[in-house]
Amino acid sequence: MSNNPGIELDEDDQHKRPDYIEIKKKNLLHEPQEYPFYSLNPALSDVSSYKYWHKRLRTLIENSSQKRVAERIFLVEFFPYLSTKFDFDELIIPSQKYSFSLVEKAIECNSLIVILRGQKLWFKAIPDLKKHENKFVLHSPRSSYLTMKNCGNDSYSKLVELINIDRFCYD
Repeated sequence: MSNNPGIELDEDDQHKRPDYIEIKKKNLLHEPQEYPFYSLNPALSDVSSYKYWHKRLRTLIENSSQKRVAERIFLVEFFPYLSTKFDFDELIIPSQKYSFSLVEKAIECNSLIVILRGQKLWFKAIPDLKKHENKFVLHSPRSSYLTMKNCGNDSYSKLVELINIDRFCYD
């Protein structure tokens, strides 16, 4: 879970690519894709979101595979709209309720939840998250790298284990 996706001013052409548009549309509709976490789709290796997330998930990929990580990681952003700076902590819009419901479903499934950023915002929006025992916060929220050092040994080991087993809660 994070705050929101950033954007660089020179990324406009990336967001107009037909393949990128199609992949993002399938993601929004929860349609099956080879790489469900589309930011790890190798077809988008020249896109900034791929570069951003591949770098931050590199050690998990090394402990499993890129495809496996893309199948097991589900990112929910607090404010899921592109911006150059996050400044929406007091603004809640109707579409965010859907994002919050996804987190609530993860809590019901007792999924491991990793809070990358915005812990206070998430706890305020979803009070049950604070009580959810199967979660952890990165040691350095300004650095969203999922590494052993940033997660802690136990949390990172648990994350790697869950990525490498076949257990899901979809319904």
